[in-house]
Amino acid sequence: MTVEASDRPVLPEKGDVTQPHYTSDEIFHGRKIVLISHGDTTYRLQITSQQKLILTK
Repeated sequence: MTVEASDRPVLPEKGDVTQPHYTSDEIFHGRKIVLISHGDTTYRLQITSQQKLILTK
């Protein structure tokens, strides 16, 4: 299968500090679930068996 250039995500240029960019590997470190605290709420971010992301409260 050939990936067209239009199918690839647009990544920020190196040195662009306007929007931080993280890969899922940087966030998950080999795990399937991470917890994210935002204010008084904790969210669960998980990778499904189909490699999709789900964020739940």
